[in-house]
Amino acid sequence: MSRAPAAAGRAWVTTPDRRLLLQSAPVSAVPRDADVIAVDEDRRDQPMLGFGAALTDSSAWLLDRLPAAKREETLRDLFDPKTGNGFSVVRVPVGASDFSTRGSYTYHDLAPGESDPQLARFSIAHDQRYTLPLLRRIRQINPALVVMASPWTAPAWMKKSRHLHGGWLDWAAYPAYARYLVKFLEAYAAEGVPVDYLTIQNEPRHETKSYPSMRMEPRDQARFVRDHLGPALARSTLRTKLLAWDHNWDAPEYPVEVLGDEGARRYLAGAAYHAYAGRPEAQDMLRRAFPDAEIHFTESSGGAWATDFGANLRWDVETLIVGAVRHGARTVLKWNLALDPAHGPRNGGCDNCRGVLTVDPKTGTVARNEEYYAFGHASRFVRPGAHRIGSSEPSDLPNAAFRNPDGWRVLVCADKRGVERTVAVRDGATADAFALTLPAGGIATVTW
Repeated sequence: MSRAPAAAGRAWVTTPDRRLLLQSAPVSAVPRDADVIAVDEDRRDQPMLGFGAALTDSSAWLLDRLPAAKREETLRDLFDPKTGNGFSVVRVPVGASDFSTRGSYTYHDLAPGESDPQLARFSIAHDQRYTLPLLRRIRQINPALVVMASPWTAPAWMKKSRHLHGGWLDWAAYPAYARYLVKFLEAYAAEGVPVDYLTIQNEPRHETKSYPSMRMEPRDQARFVRDHLGPALARSTLRTKLLAWDHNWDAPEYPVEVLGDEGARRYLAGAAYHAYAGRPEAQDMLRRAFPDAEIHFTESSGGAWATDFGANLRWDVETLIVGAVRHGARTVLKWNLALDPAHGPRNGGCDNCRGVLTVDPKTGTVARNEEYYAFGHASRFVRPGAHRIGSSEPSDLPNAAFRNPDGWRVLVCADKRGVERTVAVRDGATADAFALTLPAGGIATVTW
């Protein structure tokens, strides 16, 4: 669908009853009784890299199973900045996560009792089958693509537990694990998929025996970055940025402590957050302590526990598209890009998570879920390089405003009142003002 903004502004709306799904809507002159959102371009905040989701092994496997023409259509629908949703960020696990098709693995698994500190047997052969070809094609569709990577665990022989599920990284293995992560980054770059950001550890305080995971406390993470991973990365030709934490909003002191280590901070760009506990305001603790630190939001999943389409739309927009961004996030990502009708393939962990898409490998059908539409309200219109700008926020009308590199403005908003209303947008910089009808419980994007 065409999205070129008209001079007087254009709007797109999604309704809770699915009657309108990112549907173009008319704008009009501003009536006296409108609820007004005032946009202030002089209040300029963080630059945006974009929106997207995780290409887990399960997601990649499902997309690879589609017939070639359907796969191409689906990738364009997700990533094409002109005709699709314009996703511009992808997160990939480093090895297996709880969504992988061959169980738990890393790129350097050894038999019990073996060790190989020089990593002679390191291999990303598994990813070369379908994950890397998909990533290369996605980069062709959207050259602005940002790739983020997150490890769920170190190889078992590097851990005190000698197991992929849970346990701590052995201090003696810190040098080998730093080499392991740099080898991963180098291998991906050699495959034509440079990794822009690497988080040190996915959910370092979620240790489980049901899928790959690893405990890492702030002092451990700071020591690993300061003395091993940071220097190893600096000695390479890679330009990958490192991010601390990569876990929930409910422990905001963790990334502050990691970046509080001066030796570690010199190698860290910032921190990443998830939404399974806490609130987006937690990101402000890092912003106050380290104003130059980058903030990224890297994971939240929808699932069968939440069946109300409209409520799910509003939560994603209010909490992630608006909440995480208003508190500094430069990227906003959902979890699995695609899952099958049985919420898999799974490798332990969540048994009822929902992907942005549902892909049925038996029939080759692809269904867009509410996450596709919620994120599309931002990703289709907010371009990489945009800046968040100021906007007033009535308590029942959460919103975020942006200025794209080409000068066009974008505003995303959600109705929390539950009644149809007229919403007006007033831009103090351009003197533009126009209104739209926002359906009860609906989501809207306005461009001008």
